Amino acid sequence: QLRWASMLVVRWEDFWPASASDAEPDLAQLAGRILPMIDQDAEMARRVEDEVDFDTRLELIGPGRLLRALGSMPGVRHVAIGGHKRTVEIDIADNSIVGAYATLRDGTTQSLQGMSALLALWGLNSGRVSVREQDLPSVANIMMPVDEALGVALSRIMWRGPPEELILTHNAQPAILAHSAAVYAVVKNRLTDVAGAAGHSLGEYSAYVMAGSLTPTDAARLVRRRGELMLEAGQARPGAMAAVLGLPTEEVEVACGEAGTADEVAVAANLNAPDQTVISGDPDAIARAGEGCKTRGAKRVLPLKVSGAFHSPLMEPAVPGLTEALAAVQFDDPGIPVIANASAEPVTTAVDAVRQLEAQLTAPVRWVDSMEVAARLADEVTFIEVGPGSTLSGLLKRILPSPVSITLGTANEVEAFLT
Repeated sequence: QLRWASMLVVRWEDFWPASASDAEPDLAQLAGRILPMIDQDAEMARRVEDEVDFDTRLELIGPGRLLRALGSMPGVRHVAIGGHKRTVEIDIADNSIVGAYATLRDGTTQSLQGMSALLALWGLNSGRVSVREQDLPSVANIMMPVDEALGVALSRIMWRGPPEELILTHNAQPAILAHSAAVYAVVKNRLTDVAGAAGHSLGEYSAYVMAGSLTPTDAARLVRRRGELMLEAGQARPGAMAAVLGLPTEEVEVACGEAGTADEVAVAANLNAPDQTVISGDPDAIARAGEGCKTRGAKRVLPLKVSGAFHSPLMEPAVPGLTEALAAVQFDDPGIPVIANASAEPVTTAVDAVRQLEAQLTAPVRWVDSMEVAARLADEVTFIEVGPGSTLSGLLKRILPSPVSITLGTANEVEAFLT
């Protein structure tokens, strides 16, 4: 088990400008540019070897012909990186990195094929930085196009950080989506009789990816644009949000109604559980609504650190921009019903999917109703939470009696599910 690792991301554009994209790549030049990067990481390995195990992974991002060409060159196909306790060797072929092997200091060789394949989790949860050979194409098919579509090495930020860069809205939102899409790409062949999908707020975009309505690339572009528009709306009219715990949603809605005025808004924005509701709106109105909730018996009212009043009328300025972005993307009819946040009803057409994503910006997330609808999609339903964390599985236990749920958020959870 490696405890620390580094990844080198090599992009086509770093070596050949767009004007030269039709030219054959100078592979010797590429190798000459990559090797110093590897040497730099090796030097870092030597500096930290007394404290942690160290390893490096090479990520190649570019046209398939570049990777195929690299795979045909013996001098570049095989990359060996020296670490503290082992040397890791990487094979490149068929447009991807297809093997990883560790040579220990005693000379024995250990195959790393049996480890999890989730790029988004490497170094973050399990500490495993290697890839199951059979899963590499699935993960690469998600992460590489997303990186290229966004124009940034998002996979590198997800894997290496720094954390303060990852949590920025314009990175965090597509990273969460890419994480979920990568998990689903790895496990989807083991999922049978899928009755439907649902996602909370941003997760609704992931649900449309899993339903085949959106490509991961288009979805990543959309959620990044959505995050930008929400931030702009929040800067134009600052808002606030707070989580109300231990009070029925109906009581929260009454408190919001009493706190709002003709000029200031307070609404129930996320109906997460029968006794957990997030309120959103103008700061003073949210403060009044919070006090009203406490008067009615709320156990706690927790202000949230946000950049705007999401899922409230204060997001109205973001709607035209999102409508334009949605219109520029190809939507297909979902292959399975997707339960929409705004209506809590199954969506089965592309037209309705676009309409519901537009409405979601200013409408509450009706999660309780959505889960109740999901439970009726089949006689016996197993809920599978795909992506980071287990928050939704926790909420589910407060919505439905004795639900059956599985979380696929960490490398260990995914590996256990597949074995």
